[in-house]
Amino acid sequence: MQKIPGFRTPSIRVRMDNPDHHIWDNNGTWFIHYTLYPSAYSKKRIRRSLRTKDIVCARQRRDRILARYANLIIYNEPKKIAA
Repeated sequence: MQKIPGFRTPSIRVRMDNPDHHIWDNNGTWFIHYTLYPSAYSKKRIRRSLRTKDIVCARQRRDRILARYANLIIYNEPKKIAA
């Protein structure tokens, strides 16, 4: 898994009623936007091109990007030690 410098906790909110959540069409090209929280006191807003004009492809690319951050949450949680 790729490590992200300065990265601590992602905050991923998914709205099931909006399949285009986190993406927008900018003059025909789809972009993604999301927020990272490198520390408890700061946030970093990410906006980048998905390099596609196809909405289905844009949704798939968005899902892959957000899944990468969701996996960081799962794999970086402290392991519980049985008593």
